[in-house]
Order: sequence, then C-alpha cells, then structure tokens
Amino acid sequence: MVGRIRRIDFGVNCYLIDVEGGHVLIDTSFPNKRDKLDAELAAAGCEPDKLRLIVLTHGDVDHAGNSAHLRGTHHAPIAIHRHDAEMVRTRDMTAGRSDKPDRHTRAFRFLTWTSGLLNKITKKGTNFDAFEPDVLLEDEQDLSTYGLERGSYTFRVTRADQSASSQVMGTCFVGTCS
Repeated sequence: MVGRIRRIDFGVNCYLIDVEGGHVLIDTSFPNKRDKLDAELAAAGCEPDKLRLIVLTHGDVDHAGNSAHLRGTHHAPIAIHRHDAEMVRTRDMTAGRSDKPDRHTRAFRFLTWTSGLLNKITKKGTNFDAFEPDVLLEDEQDLSTYGLERGSYTFRVTRADQSASSQVMGTCFVGTCS
C-alpha cells in the first residue's frame, strides 16, 4: 500500500514514499547534498534496510548523485529506465541522448562543461560515483515487490528528453521538463 509522499527539496526535488515495509525514494539529488539527504531520510524514519527501492527519473547528476551511496548505506536496489542506464554507468550526461539542434542541447552542453570544470577546480559537488543499476525499468513494469502496488503507479518514458517519469497515486514525478 502506498502511503504518505514527502517532498525533500534541495533545489532539485526528491520524494520519499511510504510503502508497505518501508520507503521508496524517487531521485537522490547532488552528491554535495548527501549529509542533508541522510538527515532527511533519518528524520522520516527511513533507516538502513527500510529503503526498499531508489527510483531515478533519469541519470543526470542532480537526480542520481547519491544513488551509489544510498545503495551502500541502505542496501536498496536502484531502478532507472533502460534508456538512461548508460548515463549512471559512465557518468556521461549525454549518453543515450539524441543530438538535436535546439536551444536545450547547447545550454545543456554549456552547463555540463561548466559543471565539469567547477568539479575539477573544487574537487566536489557535481561528480558522482558511477554504478550499475539493479533494476532496468520498462513502461508499465510491476514494482509490487518493492511495495508499489500495481495500479497505484505508472512508469513511462518521456521521449522528448528520454527521461523517465513515474506516477504514484495520481502524483506525477517528472525528472526534467523541456
């Protein structure tokens, strides 16, 4: 049974969903928000072994940045749509994305380059540990094993940017809007 949905706001939203036997976390924020995220999870009663699943809307650092850490501390599997899995395996934000000549692509490339440069200079903030996802999601996949009852959620790929969105109890979690 899906229960309360908590918004954890770090400039990039994460959501903690109460499910039977624990919690499901949607997105994990930037790596430099790790301590704050750990504190928010603890305050919500999400102790190690109570996090049943981490769902990533897509593989950008602001959504996947603490995934490997949380898998290690909370022993939770990480789920991401198969179209975005290469992003978290390689830490390449352009992996699997089509090269389309529009304003978003240029801005995205500039921000990615700037973030990479800032990370090299400061040695913190935007880099994350690459990892192999545990669950490769498909549209309409059954996640009842993790406490998300079939019919209480929908998982779809947003083809415009190949990011995933998931809908739980009528609430839609979208990784990035174009």
